[in-house]
Amino acid sequence: DVPRKMSLDSISVSHEALFCVMSHALSTEDEEVMGLLLGSWVYDESGSARVAKVAEVKPLSRSDRRPDRVEVSSEQLAAVVSEAEERGLKVIGWYHSHPHITAAPSHVDARTQGQYQSLDQGFAGLICAVFQQRDDAIFPSVKLCGFQSEDAGAEPGGFVGAGLEPPSYDQVVRRPRVWRPRELPITLRRTRGGLAAAFGALAGLQ
Repeated sequence: DVPRKMSLDSISVSHEALFCVMSHALSTEDEEVMGLLLGSWVYDESGSARVAKVAEVKPLSRSDRRPDRVEVSSEQLAAVVSEAEERGLKVIGWYHSHPHITAAPSHVDARTQGQYQSLDQGFAGLICAVFQQRDDAIFPSVKLCGFQSEDAGAEPGGFVGAGLEPPSYDQVVRRPRVWRPRELPITLRRTRGGLAAAFGALAGLQ
């Protein structure tokens, strides 16, 4: 159970994928919504994923009844992975909305992201904060945050309390994870045929 560190430098999102994310996020202000990011990674010479290139997204229906919690069921994930692979894409991350709150990742978001990175260190997180407007604003404000999580406990002295006795093996190996989010820059790019896929993904929720 060795923690995977974050590896990404940035997230590149197609205009069409962003349109789909924003439309999905703006579909309700009463609860968070979520989906998966499909695309590919750009690797460095050592084989580490450095850029997550989001080509399309797959909106998902909710499986958690709490309005401020979202999660992907194993059945949903397996179905999307299979569908993406048939089209030459990979599941490279996830997105969810933050209605009426900031785009900053919560401690729950950081932990969820850390768990995804245990599967693949290149897994990306994207938050779309919506309905941020003031009462006198004409259009709703939308803010984006790309992020990964770092295992704060991996830092020297970061996971055991100060004391006279050295930490035991159990404290070091079986310590609770303390995930800390780190924001990533987001860039936009155009892709051919992506808008049709975006509309199709949104229609699949109906």
